[in-house]
Amino acid sequence: MKRFFLEFDFDPVPYENLPEGEGWLTGGVWDYTKQEHSPTHSGIGWNGNSMKTMKAYISRIKKNYPSQHPHNFRIFDREAPDEPCGHVGEIYFQAE
Repeated sequence: MKRFFLEFDFDPVPYENLPEGEGWLTGGVWDYTKQEHSPTHSGIGWNGNSMKTMKAYISRIKKNYPSQHPHNFRIFDREAPDEPCGHVGEIYFQAE
């Protein structure tokens, strides 16, 4: 099992308004910071075993999806102490 996982927010852009060749971020996951389901929150598929890998994911996301303005990157460690709300411990935050 991967130790770290990444969650971030992005601005919604309709598919037809995306620049040619730019990928489409999918959201629609539970955002524990807001305690609600959010269509502009992504947290699926960004897992890794090292902080170097996780920071490389952040760079890749910023490069591949610039028109959707990815921001508020949070890296969580499954082995860190849980937060007071019971969520896995956050160890890194990068605001844009």
